[in-house]
This record gives sequence, C-alpha cells and structure tokens, in this order.
Amino acid sequence: MLLSTRVRRRNRHRRCTRCCRAPFRDCVGAIENEKENSRDHGSLEGPLFTSQVIEKERDKMMLFDFTSAQNVDDWREMSDTVRTVGKSKAVLTLQTSQLFQRAVFFTLLNPQANGAGFAGVRTPTNLDLSRFKDIEITCRGQGQNSNYKISLRHKGQDSNADLSYEQFFTVLMSNDEFSTVTLPLKDFKPYYRGHEMPDGEPLDTTNITMFEFQIYGGVYMPIKQRGVSALEIETVAAVFT
Repeated sequence: MLLSTRVRRRNRHRRCTRCCRAPFRDCVGAIENEKENSRDHGSLEGPLFTSQVIEKERDKMMLFDFTSAQNVDDWREMSDTVRTVGKSKAVLTLQTSQLFQRAVFFTLLNPQANGAGFAGVRTPTNLDLSRFKDIEITCRGQGQNSNYKISLRHKGQDSNADLSYEQFFTVLMSNDEFSTVTLPLKDFKPYYRGHEMPDGEPLDTTNITMFEFQIYGGVYMPIKQRGVSALEIETVAAVFT
C-alpha cells in the first residue's frame, strides 16, 4: 500500500539575492551565495556522508546537499542483481554545469513478470533525527517511471535478515520545475523483502545508519513499473516544521 506524501512545487519566481536578480536556479552567483550561507551556518562534516548543515533560520538539518557535494563516492549500488534472476541497474552521479550542480539517480528497471525487481543506491550514515518530524527531498523526475521509495536502516543493521524502514512517494515529472517531497518520519514502516511487517520493531530515529534511494517494480503492489528513469536530486533535509 502506498503511503501518502505531501509534495509542493518550488517557487518559480525565486531570484538571486545578488545584483543580477536572475532566476535563482540559473544563476552561478546565487549558487555561490547559497554555499557561502551554508558555511556561515556551520558545517558538521562526517566521514560517512557528504555534508550536514544546521540552518539557523529554521529547525532544519541538511543531510545531503548535492548542489555543493564534492563527490558521491560513499553511495553504492544495491539492486536486484544481488539475486540470481536480477537484471536491473542503478547509478548515482553528479551532474555539474556552469550554472548548477545536482545528483542524478539513473535506473534501468527490468523486473520479472510479477513485478519483482528493484534498483537502488545507499550510503552509510550516523544520524540522530529524533527531534525532527519530516524528511524533505528537493527533486524532479524524468523518464518512464515516477514512483520511488526511501529505505532506512538503524543500529548498524545491514544484513538480509534485518528489517528495512520504507516510505513510498511519487515525484513530479518535469524538465523545468523541482518539487519538494515531504516524508513524515513517523510513516516509515518496517518491511522485510517487500512485505510490510506490522509487528516489527519501530524505526529508531536516534540511530539511523543507512539511507537508500530505490525504484521498484511493484511486486505485491498495484503499481507496476519497468524501463529507464532518472530522479534529479538537489537536497535532502530533516525538518521540524
């Protein structure tokens, strides 16, 4: 069953705060200004993920800022090719131009006839999100599929026998606008190999040790997906409000 999420479009009229007043996403100066602001707010660099910035003007913690990340080397693929019949593929890479930088999560989803199949990328983390309510992802989709999920793990659990904590979302398909997908932390449910486990241990938000983007074929679900897709991601943040 798909869980509801809140999606809002970014303000298309946002402008650079410098003298050029160009559209924000098209302005190198605006991007540099954002980086300077992040430095002013303080950076908590960790060995396991790119950046973690706490913003003063709002109770918000930046988990992954792909607009300024140096690389995505900490992310590794976790797709259905871990099984004998798997044929899907996932790649996370940085797209950098003279005007912008973002991450692109490319996927080739080639499920079995019943929809069994997935393609994902994950990174180890060391996150205490107990004081936050939501995870916000600034992103947009292109390609053949628009349904994704975030999968979390806690307490260092990373074996096939462990539960994952998952939430599904549908991304805005656009080559122009980005949207913000809001995932309430309380709505991450325990799953085991595609099945929800209602009696499973709840997610320990004080000790989140793995974060994963995943696209799914739709086994056990009404939605079936296959083909080539791209999820463009600017930032992932934890927010209180």
